[in-house]
Amino acid sequence: MHPSLHLSRLSRLPSSSRRFAAPVLCQYPRYPSPEEISQFSNSISFSNRTALVPVYYHLLDPLRIPRAEYLERWTDEKGCNSMGAMIALASLFFSQPPQESASDLWPRVSAWINFILTFEDFLRGLVPLLEHRKFFLGLMTFCHHLCDQNPENLSMIASTPGFRVLTVHAWHSISDSDFITFKNVVRIITKILTHGVGITLAEVVEGSDGDLSNFAKLIMRQCESLVPQTSQPSDTVQLDDIWLFQDACAVLAVVDNFLQAEGRNRCTRRHLCEALLPLGFVKTIAMVASAQCDLLLSRPFLDDMAWRFVKTWVSILELIFRSRRPDRHLRTAIQYGLLRIVQFCSLAEPSDDIHQVVGDILRNTLTPATVFYSVVTELGSAQSKLRLTVEIRNETTRELWSGFRKVLRARHRVLLSFNNKDRESRSVCDNLECGKVLRKRELKRCSGCLSQSYCSSECQALDWQMGHNKSCVWHLQHRKSMHAAFTPKEYAFLRYLLSYDCHTNRAALAVDYVQTRRTINPGPGTLLLTVFDYTTSVVKAERFKEEFPRQVGGEEVQYWNDIAERVMRSSGRMSLDTMRVREGSRTRDLLLPMRWGSSEIPDALEEIVVKAELLDKAQLQGRINEFMLRYRDTDWIV
Repeated sequence: MHPSLHLSRLSRLPSSSRRFAAPVLCQYPRYPSPEEISQFSNSISFSNRTALVPVYYHLLDPLRIPRAEYLERWTDEKGCNSMGAMIALASLFFSQPPQESASDLWPRVSAWINFILTFEDFLRGLVPLLEHRKFFLGLMTFCHHLCDQNPENLSMIASTPGFRVLTVHAWHSISDSDFITFKNVVRIITKILTHGVGITLAEVVEGSDGDLSNFAKLIMRQCESLVPQTSQPSDTVQLDDIWLFQDACAVLAVVDNFLQAEGRNRCTRRHLCEALLPLGFVKTIAMVASAQCDLLLSRPFLDDMAWRFVKTWVSILELIFRSRRPDRHLRTAIQYGLLRIVQFCSLAEPSDDIHQVVGDILRNTLTPATVFYSVVTELGSAQSKLRLTVEIRNETTRELWSGFRKVLRARHRVLLSFNNKDRESRSVCDNLECGKVLRKRELKRCSGCLSQSYCSSECQALDWQMGHNKSCVWHLQHRKSMHAAFTPKEYAFLRYLLSYDCHTNRAALAVDYVQTRRTINPGPGTLLLTVFDYTTSVVKAERFKEEFPRQVGGEEVQYWNDIAERVMRSSGRMSLDTMRVREGSRTRDLLLPMRWGSSEIPDALEEIVVKAELLDKAQLQGRINEFMLRYRDTDWIV
């Protein structure tokens, strides 16, 4: 592993070191032992020892690095024995590296590195060690020097066992100002970590003192030092800034490599995302990608590297949006240019693989997220700033954009209606025997669960006796779980959206209800669960026999059972309805039961169901139209 060292190489030493080489050669014609070097070192001043560094580098035999047991037996008087090992490595920093091939030089360098890092705590008490920052900056500068001489040396360095972990340590030691001052160091670090198969998340954790959050903070430190942090995304990008963006993208490319790795012991892509997101990662990456897109639009002569950077960023964003409640991050991403980024990527060649990522964002993230108040608010503003005269040549992507815009226009109309200051919020008394529809401020909420509302104390007392005394605590727990997941305005918007769509499509829903009752033909006392699916661009209402979603469990089941029991004794004035929304890669069913102001409408529907078999299609549609004339907006309350 370690080639022989020949004294003839001393002729290549710097002139400042050759003056001290002759006494060493005369006294030690062969390899000296650490003790012999210690004796000679004690005979000269410390400043001159620095000049002797290259001499030691050539004389010390790496194969004679002492074992830990031997090192621990050294006394303070013999402390300078370890100086030989320390200054041998210091030659890389204080003098010109010996002019020999990297294949000869690197094994000995890595041996000294391992020696010093292995016994660092013990050595620090014996000899003055370089501070970590200078140590690692010098080491990475030396690696850059080797790779600059011959790019093939990168494979040798990156494949050295344990060196990628050491490189992560070096990355952590860089201060915020060093990211720009020592660009070459940053670039060689990212090259080492991404070379070949790339570093594993296990190595990242080991190099980050066993804590993945430390690495997340490191990523953010470099991003924020390279990316101008402003309150709003910049509309213009200076040409000189592209180099900063390329450096930032090199970091993000490493992150992308980590995210695609499968690890163990909390070293997975999901855990890294969870560590990055609270630090403002979405804001930074959206700003960089948006600025890069603007740069490419204004300067199409830039090379393909900048385009690959954007694709990497978009892929990372798409992965982040698979997390639970992506709307929390979507709002920030949209605010800092997500729609412009997605539109820019949509202009790629039809065969480009970026269209698959764009399709996933449009289909599985942006379109389903329009049910969330904060997202649809930001989308409305961002949509108005997009260029409408763009040519998307990929047919699938073009259709997805068309569907997304259609859904967004519909949701924006609902948002305007929801935010209308003249709109009066109405609700129905939760005493099933009453059913009065009043303004919300005219109803009194139950002080226990804060969910059920009543028009009078008599109605509240009656409903308490009818079972609310047992279910009050379940309603309170459900309310707490909803407030943990949504803000009051978000939850109110979800309820309003469902009510709005039901009123708008009431004729189609009535026809669907009649046909479903004829198809399923549930027996007496059997409930129909209606699922309004908002996970696609087309809202679908599917009806099933009572079948609670799989994610409903624990105490939530008790709440659902109570609602089902209330529906059973409501004489048709209450229905079991859920709103299915997408949260990342999963779906969630929200129970939002609907109430009728009276039993007149449900009774009319049941009458149509009974007589439907005797009616042809035209007569059935006529009965439905007649039914819709009797329908009032205040009859159906969510």
